[in-house]
Amino acid sequence: MIEIKEIKLLDVKAEASQDLSDRFKTLALEVLQAYERRGAPQAGAASLPELINAVEEFLNAFHKLDEEYGDAGAILLEDTGELADYCIRCLAELRNWLDRLELAALTPEFDKLIIGTTLWAIRHECEVTTPEPAVNALAHMANDAKTRQDLAAIYGLMQGLILALPMLIKSDLEKSNPNRPWRILLVNFAIIAVRTQDVPMMQYAFDTLGTYLPEECQGFFAEAVRQAEHPGFSDEVRGLLLAEQAKWAMRH
Repeated sequence: MIEIKEIKLLDVKAEASQDLSDRFKTLALEVLQAYERRGAPQAGAASLPELINAVEEFLNAFHKLDEEYGDAGAILLEDTGELADYCIRCLAELRNWLDRLELAALTPEFDKLIIGTTLWAIRHECEVTTPEPAVNALAHMANDAKTRQDLAAIYGLMQGLILALPMLIKSDLEKSNPNRPWRILLVNFAIIAVRTQDVPMMQYAFDTLGTYLPEECQGFFAEAVRQAEHPGFSDEVRGLLLAEQAKWAMRH
């Protein structure tokens, strides 16, 4: 019997809130200087300086909350989840400025800030009601991952995000839309699991995909089996993928 592997989020190294704040301040200075050099171009409802100020205030608040309540566990304040969600959206909007300011090289750092802020929310048991920025950031990080250790860390972050999404998103009737963040997250979770070639991690991700997106499984496993023809795949991994393909083929 395969042991289903669930990674506890506390086992995944977290970004300390103070570290997030310090790193953001360094990046914000570079972004603001580029913004001023280009004559402070306008884009969107909020100006870039306003976004920077908002994120700085949020990250400072998160650090103070950590000092008072600890690094993990629910914070019994009404607006904690809303503050985290708004911070994530502001970071995503700042990230959208980077190409225009010719600062595309900074996008991986902003992705890390988005993930770090999302992880802060998850550790404090907040629902993540705006998952798109974190889903996109994790996908970019996965594309750049070089080792199985890196992939396992991303897997753990994806798992934590899946568990932190509210049921309203998980029951989304438009989940068949390939651009919905919920669908992208679940499919990417299964892809990352395959890349780890860790059988228990794969089984857990496959069961999750089957629970929420059964309509995607037949095509997913057919493609996964084709990829597993590569000699880098072990017989055990290939056997699991073949079994999953056969299971879902019988249901259609």
